Amino acid sequence: MPKKQKVANNSMRLVYPIMIVVLSLVILFLIWQSLGRGWFSPREEKVVSNHNIVTAKNENNWAIIELVKYRFKDIMEHKIEYDWWPDSKAILIISGEAIGCMDLRKIKADDITNLGDTLVIRLPEPEICNYKINHNESRIYDTQTFSFDESRLLDRAFKEAEKQVRRTRRAIQHPGASPGQR
Repeated sequence: MPKKQKVANNSMRLVYPIMIVVLSLVILFLIWQSLGRGWFSPREEKVVSNHNIVTAKNENNWAIIELVKYRFKDIMEHKIEYDWWPDSKAILIISGEAIGCMDLRKIKADDITNLGDTLVIRLPEPEICNYKINHNESRIYDTQTFSFDESRLLDRAFKEAEKQVRRTRRAIQHPGASPGQR
């Protein structure tokens, strides 16, 4: 055998046992760390507890009388137009409710008239005091989107539906008023 090959064989015979010993030590060290007894594991277990307590307060406002509850459904098409990309659109069936009420706190002393044994009270105008979109009953009828923003399209569509409900509420409350007066 040539001399160079003998040196290579002798050095390889030494490298393999050293690699096995080093590899075994690394494996033992990792096992020791994973069992939680190592240098890098915490000595005591830390418990972090975060409590958020919400107190609900029941306030019955007897000055506001609920008169009527409207339930509505509306079909809405929302479109996002792009310059160089196909437009995205969504068709939604929006379900919601609006509550008509009367605020008795608006009654002033001038609104009360005493006519002998009869008391006449001029009541304030009814108004829409609460409105909301019911997302559980609303449905997505169709979406056509050519980009990866379908969730953004639907989010914008529902926000636009809420704005439309607000505009409708103002139109019901102030019939005949121009949009700037509402």
